[in-house]
Amino acid sequence: MTTEKTGSETGVPRAETPGTPTGHDAETDISPSMLRRAVIASCAGSFVEYYDFAVYAALTPAIASTFFSATDRVSGLLSTLGIFALAFVARPLGGLVWGRFGDKIGRQTTLVSVILLMSVSTAAIGLLPSYETIGVLAPLLLVILRVLQGVSAGGELPGATIFVAESAPNHRRGYFVSWIGVSITCATLAGLLTAALLAALLSTESLNSWGWRIPFLLALPLGLVGLYIRVKLDESPAFRLARKAEATFQSPLPEVLGKASMYRRMAVTGLLGAGAFLGYYIMMIYMPTLLTSELGFDSGDGLLAICAGGAAIVVLGPPMGILSDRYGRRRVLVSAAVGLIVFTYPSFLLLDTGNFLAAVAALILLAIPVSAGQAVYVTAALERFPTSIRYTAFGISYNVFGLIGGTAAYVSTFLVAQTGTTYAPAFYLMAVAVVVLLTTLRVPETASRPLESA
Repeated sequence: MTTEKTGSETGVPRAETPGTPTGHDAETDISPSMLRRAVIASCAGSFVEYYDFAVYAALTPAIASTFFSATDRVSGLLSTLGIFALAFVARPLGGLVWGRFGDKIGRQTTLVSVILLMSVSTAAIGLLPSYETIGVLAPLLLVILRVLQGVSAGGELPGATIFVAESAPNHRRGYFVSWIGVSITCATLAGLLTAALLAALLSTESLNSWGWRIPFLLALPLGLVGLYIRVKLDESPAFRLARKAEATFQSPLPEVLGKASMYRRMAVTGLLGAGAFLGYYIMMIYMPTLLTSELGFDSGDGLLAICAGGAAIVVLGPPMGILSDRYGRRRVLVSAAVGLIVFTYPSFLLLDTGNFLAAVAALILLAIPVSAGQAVYVTAALERFPTSIRYTAFGISYNVFGLIGGTAAYVSTFLVAQTGTTYAPAFYLMAVAVVVLLTTLRVPETASRPLESA
């Protein structure tokens, strides 16, 4: 068995050199350059996925004007938002389909297929004819492409995190996986800033007619770069070991869907991430609406405040991963849940002042527990499943409970409308965090242990 020692724990991920046991077989140890490439390749796909979702949300009015009748603007907006949510509904199907392939034929081949489908379907949206050109066929084609995006997204993040986790040394798994969370937040910020830049440079007419297409077309070259990197990857060491030991199934679905105990494990695993899902989407997707429509912030100031919160998540993610490697996943996740319970209401109080600096402080404060949950949850979750069914079980769990995040903007908007108070989303997030806390306290610690093979 080879040994490794800890490298730099800040900045760009560095692979290990000999010194500390990793739990990998010598025959399947991954080289430092391949580990870095695994992280970069995984981050690239996650970036494309979340960039698209942010761009779509930010450019909803322009997309609505293109694909729906101009005579009913409100119905067009609602339909466009409904199609946005449809991609989240399709994600569990993607987790099921890609998870089966990932556990049967391998992680690397599956991730190559996922990023190809994602990039092509995203770019194709930028090429779709308008409602004026082809009538009702335009929104129908948009629905089909969004479903394809949702299916591909359902296999992307579970597969990317699993690939990195199965390639990383046991004692630094949380740190390396946390970089995927960094890429997600960077992608969301890039999507929001791209949409804001287009809105600033183009007239409303130009933005609605052709400008909104540019960000979607950019997904193709971004995806091709990620595709090139992924094609060059070897299979993950853990999957190679499982396949060599004949610990993989011809069809993993019966092992996942045919046992009541597995349903309970997937439910508990999904609940571990509910607070991170909800907190992140309230911060990055719902907050623009809250700040500008409800609290009277200028759109530019609102975007800057959100970028400050997003930047805090980016900076804090890897240190949170390091803490989870050193002190355990459960301690960090418990701290994240407690942080959401304690910090959320004061954050909304600061937002309610209408002051820009107070809003920045509020979002940075909220970013602390959100970053902890986002950085550590996926590692803690995938460690709960054996290699033979990890992609399938984690993919289903992650995508089903990910609907909590996907519906965050809708539920928050509904709660504000029904209660008449802008604090309603805060109470919603705090209630979910209580459930997460109680769930996390009951799960065993998994940090630094070799991944279970079967």
